[in-house]
Amino acid sequence: MTDAEAGVSAPPADVEAIFHCTFHATRGNIVDWSRKTREDIPLDGVEFSSLPSGLHVVDEDVIYFTKDDFHGICVFRRRRTKEAGMRGVRLGAVGLLIAPSDNPRPWLHLPTLKRLSDDLEAHPEDRESLATYFESYKTRPDSPASVPWAGWQDELSRATPEHPLLQLPYLLQILGPATLTLLKFVLARQRVLIYTHPAVELACQLARAAAEMCFGDIRDREESAKGVSVLGLVGLVDIDKLKKESWKGDGWIACTTDAIFLEKGYLYDLVIDLSTSTTSRPFRPSFFIPRPVVKPNALPPASRAKSKTPLMMLQPVRFTFSDLRIWAEFDRILRADPSGLDPNPGTGSAPGAGVESSGLSSARWLETGRLYEDACMLYAGIWRSASWRWGAGGSGKIRLDGPDDDVASSTSATGMEDWVEVTLTKGQSQFSRRRVSGGSNSRSVKSGASGSSTLSCRAQTTVALLETFHAHVAFLEWRLEEFAGQGSLRDADPSSAPSAPSPASTSAPTTTAPTETPTETRKSKKQRPASPLPPLILSARDLIAFELGPLSELDAVFLESYAEKKTKRKCIVKRGWKEIVGALFGIC
Repeated sequence: MTDAEAGVSAPPADVEAIFHCTFHATRGNIVDWSRKTREDIPLDGVEFSSLPSGLHVVDEDVIYFTKDDFHGICVFRRRRTKEAGMRGVRLGAVGLLIAPSDNPRPWLHLPTLKRLSDDLEAHPEDRESLATYFESYKTRPDSPASVPWAGWQDELSRATPEHPLLQLPYLLQILGPATLTLLKFVLARQRVLIYTHPAVELACQLARAAAEMCFGDIRDREESAKGVSVLGLVGLVDIDKLKKESWKGDGWIACTTDAIFLEKGYLYDLVIDLSTSTTSRPFRPSFFIPRPVVKPNALPPASRAKSKTPLMMLQPVRFTFSDLRIWAEFDRILRADPSGLDPNPGTGSAPGAGVESSGLSSARWLETGRLYEDACMLYAGIWRSASWRWGAGGSGKIRLDGPDDDVASSTSATGMEDWVEVTLTKGQSQFSRRRVSGGSNSRSVKSGASGSSTLSCRAQTTVALLETFHAHVAFLEWRLEEFAGQGSLRDADPSSAPSAPSPASTSAPTTTAPTETPTETRKSKKQRPASPLPPLILSARDLIAFELGPLSELDAVFLESYAEKKTKRKCIVKRGWKEIVGALFGIC
């Protein structure tokens, strides 16, 4: 059966390899069939990515993974069988690798992979359908280029229900205000690991969504700019791969089902435990950061064995008070679209991970941590109405620093959403920050001033969420640009090395320096090493300017890491008692 006959739109011809993995009773995970466009395409280890630990407890799943420069996707199925030596079930997965691209879209092949998996259930030993699909959609020299990037409106207007970003509203409902904690770690280009029980599809979608929340608009910048690496599912065989990615310093996001990673805190900077959010335990996912063990005797004897890796313990981390005012913007958008509670809109299938929709709805009443959130919301409301003394008026609304002439507001009240676009101009920097507000009876979300849209309700909500995330990221970059005084940071290449100032620019005299020959210049560079950039010193009061909490250590650490990655300068946030008191009471 062809894709047209099955009612599926034809995927792009970008397949580099296709394979079938199975679990052998005596040999373990194996690749029992494969086709490749070139012999140098590596397939070693894909059997562990396609059949991760614990996947035998579910009937079906979708796994995203990476192999070197290739992005891959596979469909797992557990089939009942009476064959001898199979222990009652046959475990198999059909997967493929697509050609490297700036905008890889492996999910475009997902509908056909599911259909091929159904065919294998009826004929387990027949691989002819896999070979036919590979010959039809493999990469060729004359293959058309991938669809160019034209913004999220265009991307989601053509998206099928399998697009990972369409799960963003559902994922935010699960994480709640802790979404801002994840945002900070990804923006600071830290290493984020997502631990989950099978199935793993939702965890892989969360990894993709987290990267797009922070760097989803980076495609509109310079070609040299790039976001964090989304590694997909990883296992114990990928530890060297995680170390290699860590050395790059650009950050990564991965997910795993191996609980032993919880004991290897040296590999990551943040771990999200999705296993704490299930139907039987309707709680928010837990966030942990690894901390070095000061007193090794506090660990069990087995953990105190001699090892070359440092001893780490996981410390719980929660969202801060400053996150709640920002989260309120996303909460308004989520409330406007009731379909956000559906994990798979348009498919009617069950959720793809251990987080059930019924558990999510009951979590609003059963989760004891909800009381903590309510208390934080109350405190945030008092903090907002007080408005501090750092630039708020008597009306209780936060006002922006700078002259009123620098603030231009335009309000569009068409439809059910009111978009307020605030354009701030300060020196040479300019960005737009959008805030959305709407009633609870709203059925759709209108994005910006783009006029009528053909997007579905779920896609419109996703676009509105992404634009709000990107506007918040732009605000942080604009603020940092003000304090650092370094031109436009949005066009900076995060992977480029810092440029040291020339000796002439650091000298006080304004007299013209004598002209040097190329030979003299090379000698002077050897004799006079380039002086490093001075550190960026910020105070606790400056945290408020970034809409961060002056009392939060997490916010201070985030700003230091974020500023160092963006400016290539060491950043120090002073948080002594004098600075904190000065920030709270507006004392200079």
